[in-house]
Amino acid sequence: MTTATVPGSVDPIGRNAFDGCSALNTVYFTGDQFNNDWYSSFVPNRCRFYFAKAIVAGSSVSELFMYCKNYTTPELIAIAEEDESGYQSILIGFSQHEINLVDDPSDLTIVCYGDPQNLRYSVKGDSVKLKDNGLQGITLTPVREGKATVYVSDGKGPKDSCTVEVHPTQDLSSLQNGGSVSVALSCSSIQRGTIRITNNTDHSVHFTVRPGTYMLSSGGSCQNMLIMTKVSGSLYAGESRSFDVDTCCMNIHRSIPTSSNKFSLSVSDSSKLRALAKYCQNNDVSYSVRQAATWILTDSASYSDCTILRSQYGNVISEDDYQKAKELLNSLS
Repeated sequence: MTTATVPGSVDPIGRNAFDGCSALNTVYFTGDQFNNDWYSSFVPNRCRFYFAKAIVAGSSVSELFMYCKNYTTPELIAIAEEDESGYQSILIGFSQHEINLVDDPSDLTIVCYGDPQNLRYSVKGDSVKLKDNGLQGITLTPVREGKATVYVSDGKGPKDSCTVEVHPTQDLSSLQNGGSVSVALSCSSIQRGTIRITNNTDHSVHFTVRPGTYMLSSGGSCQNMLIMTKVSGSLYAGESRSFDVDTCCMNIHRSIPTSSNKFSLSVSDSSKLRALAKYCQNNDVSYSVRQAATWILTDSASYSDCTILRSQYGNVISEDDYQKAKELLNSLS
């Protein structure tokens, strides 16, 4: 026997039910449900599985996919719809069915087996725009607050949908000043900082920390820090969460921060530092170059000044790094 058909009346399918059936290579599930043990019956034979339309319609596509991918290889799996032309080996579904957007674009991938024809994406609502990435899914860009629904379809019609919510954001400093959130800042190294945010309200808050924001040391005990990473997110009522950010030191002649130093959050008052941080966020700039550029802006640092930063291997900032930093700043002016 090379093919088996499992009707819906067969429930449950016992583990290892087809053990030893080495010739078996195709299994059709024709009922309207399946139980969690179905995969254990056929995995030893590495069968190709076909699911009838009723099963696909009544189950989460991502759930079916998770069962399949954990027990065999994708090329040996098929999710099928049965029509007048027979079983069509196609599975199309979004990897998520709800997604929240704040400020930044986000990718929404699809699960797709077989050879879908005329794959199309569409959106209902004006809160997002989408970019079609073909079989990889779509990129969603928030436009304004509100809800939208995105759809994926093929030549036979709709296959799956995802609900998208877009939330307005507030600068984290403003939320902190208004008492909506509490913020704790720390540095794990001179290159990395941590922002821990606690939502003090009884509703969700949506925040943004923009590149160029300051971490000011308490009492001037050490160097202030410049945040080089944009962070956006949402917190449920009462939720606390930590976010890691890239940083650069300011105030070259102060001591280097340690994990014991305390900081406060402040909006940058320097358009040049904001421009530098934004550029570094969007481009591949080495730490040594962006640190030199920061010290040039905050302390008019010479290359000799920058040699204060040393590691066991010597100067962290080379003369070439320093020149690249000056060229970068010239390009931003």
